Amino acid sequence: MTNEQNEPAIYASNDGSVDLTYESDAHSPRPGLKRLRVIIGEASDPSAADLHWAQDPPGILWDAHSYPTDFVMVYMQGSQKVGDRWYHAGDARVVKAGDVTGPMEAGPEGSTALVIFADAVPPLRATFVKTSGTSDLPDTNYYQHARVPEE
Repeated sequence: MTNEQNEPAIYASNDGSVDLTYESDAHSPRPGLKRLRVIIGEASDPSAADLHWAQDPPGILWDAHSYPTDFVMVYMQGSQKVGDRWYHAGDARVVKAGDVTGPMEAGPEGSTALVIFADAVPPLRATFVKTSGTSDLPDTNYYQHARVPEE
């Protein structure tokens, strides 16, 4: 069963080896979204690599945003449109810290990706770009930028 808590468990390799199953260990911050987070190293080390296993439902839209660290996004299933380009299973994007990415839209089959951040600066700390300017929001508000298109 999926963890329905808003606060995800953080698995850190420094705590010891562990086997994870996406279906039972991921959390669901909002209906349709699933996330699993692993720190490569010690959880309190801001320079440790930070992996997010992310699944989005079909059609979910994310505002354009940037992160304060480099990251790579590897698409495992489904597809996602980023700006004007579609990415599919087997594709990857390497993004420099501060570069704006998006807006992003999950394809008709949804999107599952591994996102590996160079360091674990506060998790999910993104600067979202809106037509009225930018909004640097606290971690607790990150998922408010995911929305389902109107039918």
